[in-house]
Amino acid sequence: MILVNTVGDHDKHKPILLNYIDNFKNNNNTRYQGMDSDWNISSDVKRTYTEYFYNDVVSPIMTNIGKSLGFDKFDWDISNSWFQQYKKNEQHNWHNHPNTQFTNCYFLELPNSQYKTEVVDIDGTIIDYVAKEGDVVTMSAWMKHRSPSNGTARKTVIAFNSSYSIIL
Repeated sequence: MILVNTVGDHDKHKPILLNYIDNFKNNNNTRYQGMDSDWNISSDVKRTYTEYFYNDVVSPIMTNIGKSLGFDKFDWDISNSWFQQYKKNEQHNWHNHPNTQFTNCYFLELPNSQYKTEVVDIDGTIIDYVAKEGDVVTMSAWMKHRSPSNGTARKTVIAFNSSYSIIL
């Protein structure tokens, strides 16, 4: 199961988030496994983009996902988030996310949907889904996925792990 939700006001949020990410990159060494990312940078380092992302962008998406899962009363939590920025031919190999219920990917920049995250189903086949820039893709965290080799235009994602708890 892959859920796709579109961020409201993506065109408003995009330049703000990219500016925060650029400022972070200017003050930190973000090269990691052949791409730019803050994954390996200490959590003690302030990330202004995450504050904006949590408060102004993703909160309604998290509520929509909980409702899509059939929950009436629930809490949600984001346990970790990071950005990844891909230039020409950069990629992220197959992996999954242990110790969380869901992994999510916000396509902040996705000039061509053929470079969206590839996800493998339980039977080993790649799942066909539709996503575009401005969408948040949510999947079970155990599912194997990757970012395929990128085209010539830069791609930027904000990835995050999340969990839900039902309130009785």
